[in-house]
Amino acid sequence: MPWRVSLDYSYNDANQLIQGSTRQTEREPWTPPNGNTGELGVRNRYEKLVTGLSYDHSQILTTGVSIPYVRNQRWEDHHHYSHYESAGIGDVTVFGKYWLKREKDALNTYVDLALSLPTGKSDETFNYIPQGKTAVTTAYRAAYIQPGYGQLVPIIALGFEKPAGTGTSMFGRAQYSDPQWTNDVGYRSQSNLMTNLGMGHSFGKYGVSGQFNYLYAKFRKDSRNGVDVGNTGGEWIDFQPGAFYSPDGGITTITASVPIGLYYYVNSIQTYAPWSLNIGVSRRF
Repeated sequence: MPWRVSLDYSYNDANQLIQGSTRQTEREPWTPPNGNTGELGVRNRYEKLVTGLSYDHSQILTTGVSIPYVRNQRWEDHHHYSHYESAGIGDVTVFGKYWLKREKDALNTYVDLALSLPTGKSDETFNYIPQGKTAVTTAYRAAYIQPGYGQLVPIIALGFEKPAGTGTSMFGRAQYSDPQWTNDVGYRSQSNLMTNLGMGHSFGKYGVSGQFNYLYAKFRKDSRNGVDVGNTGGEWIDFQPGAFYSPDGGITTITASVPIGLYYYVNSIQTYAPWSLNIGVSRRF
């Protein structure tokens, strides 16, 4: 069964404001959506549904593609109230995975090479009336709200898997990405490093896992003004417990995980989600 098709959904509700390593207090009174009073004057909600298709050419080589559908929303009431959202196809990624070593009961290693393509829109605008004004102003939506980044992004990753007893395994991965070019509205995302280290255990059809994730991202650049974008970049650490269920020996697999934030140190003031949700299903054929 060399083919694998997957569908993965992620939900992230960034309803806190952070600066450095500190959570911010409320900046000004407001009434956010759904009557959730007492929150901060800004909120971002991110949802992504990714369709994946891959093919095992052999025991050591797999290639594939992932196609995301993105829906991002933002509410804010700082100087003016606004609610806007973007939805659509995001940046499609093509990838290849090659096992440098893949033997039973061994420390097995692999390399991933991927390329994220600028297929998602990155130049959407919105209209608003600034505080104290009557005329409507048009502005570009924030880069993190857009469905895509508008850049070509080469990605390289190294990983390992190692049995650690009956039904138990250890795994780890380090991934580096370096976006190229500047998008249509003058922004350039900078390089980032993402690593994880974890362990999983299988109980036949069921399994559980836990892993620590670390992300370091540089400032974005605003090439129009020649400056860093202040509320971007930083580092984050979270712990991600998960579980899976496979009723047919690995042909069908259902997964779920809940990354929980442990530490952050960010540039300027940013929105933050203390937890998020990932669920997925895959099928081999």
